[in-house]
Amino acid sequence: MSSAGFWPGNAASPHAAFFSYAYPTPEGFDRASIEPDGAFWSPELGEWLLPYDVVRTASDPDRTLLRFLQTTYRAAADLGRWDPSLECRIGVAGRPRAIDEGEGG
Repeated sequence: MSSAGFWPGNAASPHAAFFSYAYPTPEGFDRASIEPDGAFWSPELGEWLLPYDVVRTASDPDRTLLRFLQTTYRAAADLGRWDPSLECRIGVAGRPRAIDEGEGG
């Protein structure tokens, strides 16, 4: 499983960040080549983090976040040897994907 999301921070950990992890964690995931610059592996949390400020101050915040999500997913899928035939196609922004894009979607 690959999961990603946003952590707004709290009193114990005040820095907002995007996160990404895989479960079970594939061997080598913590050493994968993840983009963009500023993303880092947190051994305490067992996940990749991208500080919110890196995204907020980027010249193209959407692209910056998308690179993080794509590279962490790809690392999990490749290192975990996931079957690529099970991957969904990327949808159209603002339109949820139908279960079967070919029929009534």
